[in-house]
Amino acid sequence: SFRDDAKLAASKQEEDAWIKQQQQQPSSNGTPDGNTEAADGGWHFICECFFMTAKALHLGIIKMIDDVTDGRMYWDQIRYAEAIQQAEQAAASYVGTPAEPLVQRQLDDLKAQFDKLVALKVCYDTVLGNPDFAANCLAFYRLMAAWLLQLVSPGGNTLLPLPEQVPMSWALLPEWFVEDIADYLIYCARYQPRVLHNQQLSDLMMFMVVFMGSPNYLKSPHLRGRLSEVVNALLPQHREDPAAGWQRGRCVTG
Repeated sequence: SFRDDAKLAASKQEEDAWIKQQQQQPSSNGTPDGNTEAADGGWHFICECFFMTAKALHLGIIKMIDDVTDGRMYWDQIRYAEAIQQAEQAAASYVGTPAEPLVQRQLDDLKAQFDKLVALKVCYDTVLGNPDFAANCLAFYRLMAAWLLQLVSPGGNTLLPLPEQVPMSWALLPEWFVEDIADYLIYCARYQPRVLHNQQLSDLMMFMVVFMGSPNYLKSPHLRGRLSEVVNALLPQHREDPAAGWQRGRCVTG
């Protein structure tokens, strides 16, 4: 369920008011349409697959990316590395004393925990860096970006500025729909640049540019700023810049 998630352009009060309005509208059989899903016979299979995939990636891959880049695993590795360094310095002062075995055992325990974290990170990196899997994730997020653009430009032509009236079909979507696209692209550009080589990214660039300049459609300034990070990551950089990431290779943007 997305009911408790922060929405792209609607407050909790606006969401509740819209739901109440929908429930009061008569359905095709003349009764209050309190459940549009039931009235329409349920969502079709492709729709269910789309939203379940989005949720699965949000809870799985995006969570893994957060863990290895700025989450618990990342900071735990730093803390253990510092603790090992301090323990090694302390152990040197206990050489030849009765406390030496205890201090050494504590140091060995820290190293064992650190090795487990490193092994887990390697597993994460292996999954995230699998070329076929990464290509499928990128293809899904391209599809999601195209669908989101279509919600605000049903005619197929995206013109700026976007209409002042924000459609509720867009406004009530979870913020993480957009944030996950941004997070995955930034991760690929910084840590898995090969995933983006020879990929058609013009549609994703269009998505970023359209919504980073549309505060009515993205209420969160943090989220709009995140989109600007994606644009910066995807723009060509100097080939000798060590931070250029994937831009030192080949990618299709037009």
